[in-house]
Amino acid sequence: MFRLSLKRLMPNISYLRDHGVPASHISKFILRRPNMFCMADPDRFRMSVVTIHGMGFNPLSTMFVEAVGTLLRSKTNWEEKSELYRNLGWSEDDLLSAFKKQPMCMQLSEKMIKRKFEFFFGELGWEPSSLSGCPVVLSLDLEKRVIPRCLVLQVLLSKGLIKKDMKWIYALIPSEKRFLERFVTKYEEEAPE
Repeated sequence: MFRLSLKRLMPNISYLRDHGVPASHISKFILRRPNMFCMADPDRFRMSVVTIHGMGFNPLSTMFVEAVGTLLRSKTNWEEKSELYRNLGWSEDDLLSAFKKQPMCMQLSEKMIKRKFEFFFGELGWEPSSLSGCPVVLSLDLEKRVIPRCLVLQVLLSKGLIKKDMKWIYALIPSEKRFLERFVTKYEEEAPE
């Protein structure tokens, strides 16, 4: 078993190095997802690296190795998620843009993707390009983060304390502390509820 792992691990590491991926990114990723390197067939691994490189990913970016890992999951998974995103309103350009910014968007469950699209499009009225432009919001917890923050923003909007055209996406991404400073503490007197 160990010999088989090394037999697969070493060519995969070498191939990433040959494509300009820094050793620090490789070692970090091996620690986080050792199976991806140890279990992946070197030929399939190479194909994934070439595909990711062809999509325009920068090998110096940590997203390069993330994207390789995502593509290695299974071809069926990739095709199913691509079709799901297209059925929910994304174009091929939206899909590629989102994947380049947040490769993990292709690893979310179908149920989670549908629920988040329903919320962002149906309840907030966002356009598909809003999500593909900042796909990190797909990884945020709806019940614990997104919905509570949107409720705060709706109160502020109803009282005229924030502009109607403000991009809500900028309120969803900051840390809890930063959100509280910018949208709760700042308006405590004007909107005590």
